[in-house]
Amino acid sequence: MIVAVVALIAALTGTAVAALTTGDVVRVVKKYATRSAHSTADPALTGTPGSSPEVALATEITAPRKGGFLHVTASSDTFGTIADSFSCQIAVDGTLDSGSFRTTEVGPGEDAEDNCGTNTVTKVGSGSHTVQFQYVNRASSTTVGTTTLDVLWVPLAG
Repeated sequence: MIVAVVALIAALTGTAVAALTTGDVVRVVKKYATRSAHSTADPALTGTPGSSPEVALATEITAPRKGGFLHVTASSDTFGTIADSFSCQIAVDGTLDSGSFRTTEVGPGEDAEDNCGTNTVTKVGSGSHTVQFQYVNRASSTTVGTTTLDVLWVPLAG
C-alpha cells in the first residue's frame, strides 16, 4: 500500500520516486485532500414559523483552493399532530440550491412523524463557505427534532 501511495505521489508531482521530498508529499495532500464539516443538534430554528426560510442548522467549511465541489447532505426528524406541509432545502453562501428543495408533511395519527432530508453537489471557489439547512413554510405546531448537516469538499482532479 505504501509503495502505491509513493508511486502515486511521484506520478502527480512528476518526480522520480528516489527524489521525492516531504514538500512533494505536502503539496499533493494540500492539492488533492478533501475537507469536511459536520453538525448535529436539536435545533432552535432561527426565523419565524411560516416565514421563509428558517435555519435549522449551519456550518462553515474552507475550500483550500479553487476547483472543487461541496457535497452536502442534511436531514431532520419532524413531528406534528396537526396537518402541515412544509419544505426543507440547502443554501450555500446565502444562495438556495433549488435542486435540494424537498417537501414533506406531518399530521395526526400514524403520520405524526416524518423525516425531511435532502442533498446537493455544488461547485465552489477557494475560501470559507457557509452552508445552511433551512425549512420553508413550517407551521408553529410542527417540531423539528434531531438534525444533521454533513459537508464534504472534493477537489477537481488535476
